[in-house]
Amino acid sequence: MTDDPDALTMMAARPFVPPTGPADFPADRYRVEFVSAHDGDTITVAVTREFPVRLFGIDTPEIRSNAHGKATDLPAAIAARDFLADLLASGDCYLVERGQTFGRVLANVYVARPDGSFFDAGPAMIAAGHAKPYP
Repeated sequence: MTDDPDALTMMAARPFVPPTGPADFPADRYRVEFVSAHDGDTITVAVTREFPVRLFGIDTPEIRSNAHGKATDLPAAIAARDFLADLLASGDCYLVERGQTFGRVLANVYVARPDGSFFDAGPAMIAAGHAKPYP
């Protein structure tokens, strides 16, 4: 892996089909070490250095204050953050980058299951009621 920040930006506009197993997992994925969850849709991961990642396709309550100076729903935000941290700690994590937003990598974050299949953390957050789809 390179230290060049541009190397972290991959083809964001290409069509994407979620993987169901190792055979159809995108070749441009890269394994990352999960470091921490800031909230339910923003994490820090590490490859050769740490960097922030925004999960693609979801939105969760903010832990930090919004533009009006108040957290949107602090108990729900903390629950979403903790649930996401548990999901990502449950297996090896892989990113498939979709672009960049506000200084963060925008990516699908996949977690490997013990049987060799993968799940996308974004839809798992929605299914658990901790996130809403984000256009």
